Amino acid sequence: MDERIEISIEISAPIDRVWRALTDFREFGQWFRVELEGPFVPGQPLSGIMVYPGQEGVRWHAVIKRIKPYQFIFCWPHGDGTSEADDVMTHVEFSLQSQNGGTRATVVETGFEDLPDALRHKAFEQNFEGWTVQIQNLKDYAEG
Repeated sequence: MDERIEISIEISAPIDRVWRALTDFREFGQWFRVELEGPFVPGQPLSGIMVYPGQEGVRWHAVIKRIKPYQFIFCWPHGDGTSEADDVMTHVEFSLQSQNGGTRATVVETGFEDLPDALRHKAFEQNFEGWTVQIQNLKDYAEG
């Protein structure tokens, strides 16, 4: 199994608009559908509550690793609060490039190989599906 998710999309909006949608915690919360408890601060953990249909009330946790133009990186756990997977985090990296008057946004998630065997395939499948939806949400939000 390829243990790397990589999805790109063309967004008909200037790179600075997409960057703000990605890194302003209020705007990120709108398109990602999570109510975050504060801003993104490199080196700091951040939590929130999902409001995404079907995920309402689920706690969202991440540790912000880097925010620099035009790269945004965080790590997040895959456990349920009661398993060995709680200590394993995958690495999510967004990168933006100006392209044809718009922006090419790419999300890459790695680190699935560190998850327990019983969780690895399920986490990969769910996150692949999730990023396919979320990167489209970013596009729709930034273009709207």
